[in-house]
Amino acid sequence: MKPEKIYFVLFSLMLSASSASAQNNIIGDTIFVNTDDELQINLPSDNIELRWTSLNPAYATSPGPSSIFVHAKTENAKCSNLSVFEGPGPRNHNFIFCYQKNISKVIYDYSTVKKVQQRIKEIETRDEAKKLVAKSASQDQPAQKTTTTAAAEEKTSGGYYLTIEEGDKALKNGLLNEAQAKFEEVLSVKPDNEYSQKKLVDIKNRIAQKEALAKKELSDKVNALKTAANKSFNDKKYDEAIKGYTDALALQPNDVFSKSQIEIIKNNKAENELEAKQAAERLAKKEKDDKIDAMRTTAMKAFNDKRYDDAITGYNAVLVISPNDLLSTKQIDIIQKIKTENEIKKQQEAKNKDREATFKIILANADKAFDNKEYQVAKAGYLAAKDLKPNDASIDAKIKSINSKISDKENEDEYNAAISIADEAKKAGDYEKAKTAYTKASKFFSDRKYPADQIAEINKIAADLVAQQEAEKQRQANESQNNTSYMAAIEKADKALEKKDYSGAKSIYTQAVSLKPEEVYPKEKLTEIAILLDNADKEKKAKSESDALANDLNKKYNQALEKGKAALERKEYNIAKAEYTKASELKSTEPEPKDRLDFIEKRIVGTDVDSKYDAAVAKGNTALAEKNFPVALENYLEAQKVKPLEAYALNQVRAVQDLITRDSIIQAESQRKEAIKVEEEVRRKRFEEGMTAYANYEIAAQIANYEDQLLNLKHFLNIIPDASELNTYQFNAGAKIDFAKKKIDAIRAYLTRTKGSYYQLEAIPYLSKDLEKKYESINFTAPPEEQAFIKINSDGYNESIKTGKELLAEKPRLTIADSSANIKLTVQAISFKEGDAYFKFVITNNSSAEFLTGPMQLSLVKKNGTVKSDPAYISSFPIILPGKEFVIVYKTKVIEVNDKDVLFLDINDRLKTKKLHLAIPARTYNEEKAR
Repeated sequence: MKPEKIYFVLFSLMLSASSASAQNNIIGDTIFVNTDDELQINLPSDNIELRWTSLNPAYATSPGPSSIFVHAKTENAKCSNLSVFEGPGPRNHNFIFCYQKNISKVIYDYSTVKKVQQRIKEIETRDEAKKLVAKSASQDQPAQKTTTTAAAEEKTSGGYYLTIEEGDKALKNGLLNEAQAKFEEVLSVKPDNEYSQKKLVDIKNRIAQKEALAKKELSDKVNALKTAANKSFNDKKYDEAIKGYTDALALQPNDVFSKSQIEIIKNNKAENELEAKQAAERLAKKEKDDKIDAMRTTAMKAFNDKRYDDAITGYNAVLVISPNDLLSTKQIDIIQKIKTENEIKKQQEAKNKDREATFKIILANADKAFDNKEYQVAKAGYLAAKDLKPNDASIDAKIKSINSKISDKENEDEYNAAISIADEAKKAGDYEKAKTAYTKASKFFSDRKYPADQIAEINKIAADLVAQQEAEKQRQANESQNNTSYMAAIEKADKALEKKDYSGAKSIYTQAVSLKPEEVYPKEKLTEIAILLDNADKEKKAKSESDALANDLNKKYNQALEKGKAALERKEYNIAKAEYTKASELKSTEPEPKDRLDFIEKRIVGTDVDSKYDAAVAKGNTALAEKNFPVALENYLEAQKVKPLEAYALNQVRAVQDLITRDSIIQAESQRKEAIKVEEEVRRKRFEEGMTAYANYEIAAQIANYEDQLLNLKHFLNIIPDASELNTYQFNAGAKIDFAKKKIDAIRAYLTRTKGSYYQLEAIPYLSKDLEKKYESINFTAPPEEQAFIKINSDGYNESIKTGKELLAEKPRLTIADSSANIKLTVQAISFKEGDAYFKFVITNNSSAEFLTGPMQLSLVKKNGTVKSDPAYISSFPIILPGKEFVIVYKTKVIEVNDKDVLFLDINDRLKTKKLHLAIPARTYNEEKAR
């Protein structure tokens, strides 16, 4: 018997022995699978272990959260048993998987203990019926005189033949499920019964056709309901439309279109109700406003008639109806001030003198700033002085002069820029570009001669260039004639040199040098001729000297050989080595000294080799015993180096290398398994986080919280951008991902329709993967690198978020604005709380490109310098789409500001192409602070 069969028999006996006590164990459930569809079994627990009873099962499994997924690896795979251990409990199940090409059921739901028990009862009932059938068949068969094995086989055959007949009868009567159960029962006994397999295919095809027909009927009914509901929706019969879509949802609960249409209808109804309510409120407000206007008119007439008490009574009557009426409160304050001013008129005259002194001080400081060319500071000072004396014409003249200076400064900047470009172009030799830039610069200041002088110089350079070109043409013509004579001389001289006519060649080369003094070739040839003549003399002298040196060398060489030989005979190896070395240096090509030196070296070194080898082997053996493989390898290699032909060291090197390789493989495999485990855990957590975000969206959708809907849908898509990672968990994410993308577009369109075309809810209106492709070099998850911050703790940060949201919800109180390149910056409010100042400003993008909000800075400009006010909190750094606007909160510490100072808010974009520079009057800052 094969090992896998023995394992299966033993395992079956174990299961049978425990079945009496394990009432929650599914035993012998036959399930059909194929290679095309992955079958799913849901179980009550998420702690699942799987074991096949065969060593090489033909089926692939993978556990998921509370589920098992199975498919056949090959067609016509043989049946295999799968044991499933499920905890807590524990529960032990046994399933029989068989291949079948066409299957209709791909999900087996045993997700609760109750469902497991129900399936166990079904199997037990089936098994009892099989026993009864087998028993009846065995009683009906006549006794046969055969072996015991043959009788048992015949008994079994009678049982499943009867079951086949019952299956055929049920199929004939149209009882498909009953027939399917009968033929599955036969295959549980006889898995290779072809008749039952064919009948099951036929039954499953009929069931599939029946289910397809029912599905089509359901789809037709749903489409009819949706068509009628669509007509009601287009006719604005919203109640009938909701009923139609609701009926469609009753038949198809997951119909996204019907859900979306119901939500749209509810929103439309809510908008209509809101418009009706707002119309009624507007009518009531108009009636109230008319009454208040009449009362204000009466109070104003009393005020104009200087009947101040009657006027106060009238305005107080307005405040009874409208307690927050700022105009009435302000008029009462004005009247009270007038009454007080009349009583302290003399004191006020004294204050006027102080006012005159303040005026002079402010004016003096402004004049000083003007003299120092601090025009912005001077302008702020003159504006402050104008507040004290609005009708002072001299101040208007100074402000006009400053504006002119600022304009001149701008012209000066453009003039300098043009001059800089022109100078660079002239320096580079680009005279056309330089001339154009000098011409542009001359238009700013007609009294400056520099541009005209440079243009004249460029014109002169151009004329000189033409003259030089003419001279060059003439020079080239002369040079051509000279070249002809020169080449003829060179050719004649080369021939004379080739014939070794050194005197004739030298004369002609000298003539060539006179024709073209700059040419190197004839000079080199003259040098060559001089060297040839000189070398002939030197060769004679050198030969005599060489003969003398050779005789002396031979004498010294022979002496060294004799001394070396004598020392070697006396075994004085060091003396012999020195003499033979000397001989080898005198005649390096002679073999005798080298051969003797090799012999001597072996004699000297040979005695040390054995001891070095033994020491290295001993160290290697010690390291190997301690499993310190790198040290062992190092010492064995040293021993091999000392004695390359010794087999022991060589074998040990190979053995240690194998051990190191084996350890590396084991370690790498362990690291690989750990990495797979970590990767799977990360994927699982991502999956859970993504599905949590989607669940949060559904909660927000129930209360029509569009901001949270958009936030959670984007979070879901950022974590799960496509369905690739979710396939592991057998989760159909495709529909959810498509729905999320469409829903985001629908919410944006709805908000644009209801809140206005400029409204932009999201600071970053992109998904993460789209943002990385569009701006791959920018990290939008962190503030810009150039942005400075004051450090605050987490409590302070949370408080900033809370206060910022409150300020965003308030209506605008200010409209201080600045524009640049179709980008507008407007301060709408300044709020103060516990030593902190909150600036609310809106950025409006009227350009055709996106504005990427970058670093921002608030600065206080005083007469003695500029002080930066770094933020402690900035609500966001948004990407503002073309035609949209976004509101930002900037928090910083409260600063002391004088009315003559100026606050500036600077905002750059991340691409460093645009900058907004907004001036906030100090008086406005102090007025908002006083509120």
